[in-house]
Formats: sequence, C-alpha cells, structure tokens
Amino acid sequence: MAMLLRRLKQRLREGGRKGGFQCIATSATLAEGPSNAPAVAKFATSLFGEEFTGAGVIMGEEEPLPVPGEATLSLADYRSLMEGFQRSSPGKAISALAARLGLTTTDAENETCLGLILQRDCRAAKLRNLLTAGPRDIKALAGQLFDDEITEKERVAGLCLLVSLMNQAKESGTGAPLLPVRYHLFLRSLEGAFVSCWPQKQVFLDRASTGGEHPAFEVALCRECGQHYFVGQRDSGASRLVEAIRDPGEDKFGATFFRPLEEDKEPTASMEDTKDRDVWLLCIQCGALGKDSLPCGHGHTIRVVKEKPPADDDRADQLSGCGACGYNASGRDPVREVVHGTDGPHAVIATCPFGKGV
Repeated sequence: MAMLLRRLKQRLREGGRKGGFQCIATSATLAEGPSNAPAVAKFATSLFGEEFTGAGVIMGEEEPLPVPGEATLSLADYRSLMEGFQRSSPGKAISALAARLGLTTTDAENETCLGLILQRDCRAAKLRNLLTAGPRDIKALAGQLFDDEITEKERVAGLCLLVSLMNQAKESGTGAPLLPVRYHLFLRSLEGAFVSCWPQKQVFLDRASTGGEHPAFEVALCRECGQHYFVGQRDSGASRLVEAIRDPGEDKFGATFFRPLEEDKEPTASMEDTKDRDVWLLCIQCGALGKDSLPCGHGHTIRVVKEKPPADDDRADQLSGCGACGYNASGRDPVREVVHGTDGPHAVIATCPFGKGV
C-alpha cells in the first residue's frame, strides 16, 4: 500500500503538482485511546511518506447506550416478530407488543417501530452492553441472557433471533441498526475429495480428516456424466493404491485413474469388450491392488478398471476420455479432481457473527 501511494504521488508530481499533499486515513482498530496517538502518527508517516503528529490524530468517542425500560420480552415474542418480518407482514406482532409496552408507533416504518420496542427490552440492552466489553462465546452469552428454564439449544436459538432482530431494528433518531452485525466467514480452498469405503462409506474434503487407520482414496469426476474415479500414482506395477504425485519435477509425476465397477449396474459385456478393459481388484480395507488375487487376505474387494493414460507426457496427470461415457473434452482434461485452489466452491470452516475472535 505504501508503495502504491508513493507511485501515485510521483505520478501527480510528474503531472505538474507543485504543492504538498494532505493525507487522511481512518481506522477503527489502530488505537485504543489518546495515549496511542504518537504511535498512530508514526505509522501514518511511514505509510504516506508525509509528516503526521500526535495532535493530528482524532480519537473517536463512544456514545452511551440509552437506559432501557423495565420490560423483558419472551422467546415467544422474538419468534412472533421474526415470523412477521419473514412474511413481510410484521405489523400485527409489532402493534401487539407496542400496545403492551405503552408505545405509540403511528406512521413509523416497521424497522423503526421494532427499534422502539427493543429499546424497552432489558435483554436487548444487556446484550449491547455485554458486547461493548469485547468478544463473547456464543454459548456463554446465551446463558447470561436467558434463564435456565429452557435448554442450551433454545437459549442459543433465542440469542440468534434477538441478534437478527436487533440488526433489522433502527434507532428512531439516526436510522442506524441497534446492533450492526458483521458475519465473518472463514474459508479454506478445497484440496480434494477423498472417499473411504470401509468399514462404511465416508466422504472427506481434506486429507487431515481421513484419519489414516483405513485408506481414503482421492476422487476425480467426469465433467460430463459425473462418473467417479479413484486417483493413484502413475505406476503400472503398483501393488497399492496411493495418492498421485503432483510435482512435475518428480520421476513418477502423473496420475492413474481407476474406475470402480458397480456389478449390479454393469451391462453384460462380450468377451471382446472384457478383453479391452484392464480390470483390477482393489481392497477397500487396506488399498492393496492386484490383477487376479490380493495378498492381504482381507476379502473386502471391489473391481476397478484401470483407464489408459494419454500418450502425451505433458498430460501425465490427466485422462484421455471418460471410460463410462466417452467424453474427451476435446483433449482438455475431461476427468478432474475436486480441487479449486483460490476459486469456489469452498469448504466453510465456520460462520461467527459474535463469537470468539470477532
């Protein structure tokens, strides 16, 4: 960022700028109070390449929260309000609660009326005060707001309802939400899809989750018909199905694709068709591979077709065409692993509206 700012200033000077530059920066997290002003000024000087002093740092001031009323809305009240907003007809629930609290909501929009109601709610006020002190664990926060007469799951659900309502509610004077919520999504790029077939079928979206007690085979999918393949090393003499080597600098760089045969769905093949297919046995308990028999003796085997690799070494990690439907994508990798790098889709690790770390 500092380099880009300096390049911009240089371009402006080359274009005829004679005077100095007035640089303005805003931040909500750089300083905790007036004592940090010199450090902020030093940071701004380094960032912009312009002189800043502590006197030029303007600190924000917190506005005190309004004193709440003595009413406490119930979980049923929150549900009634939320159902009204979800159906785009919250007027009935708002009118009933406003009358109960002695509020006049004539001619005000629904979100503003909701704000007036929640400002009378002791629980909503307590939530705002608790969150101003810093991050809170969602279960602990729900326990502080709701009594023990309901289960922990219901308390968490009630907290989520209250937060959602406060995010929709507006203050009558400013129009700002009572509780501006920002949802943080922690995403990780997919590194593949892996299937474990024994003792039960399971799908994993990362290597770490596979455990290691039983083999998990990397999966590739045909882009046309969706046929799945197990991906192994590029080694015709392999006695075990292990993960392919992706580094082009390695001698065994490339992949071999094994198409599982579903016996009950396979059409009856002629002797000539069977002769053309390179059928192997795969032990789903240990990953052993063999043509006619397996030395492991586990007895949990499936039949797989070892597909022919492309003749071109530059496509050593690809497949010429799908063995199930014949799709070849005009030579552009018709069968692909479930890896997307920095693009979607992603595995969502967590969504955290007001939990730890926010």
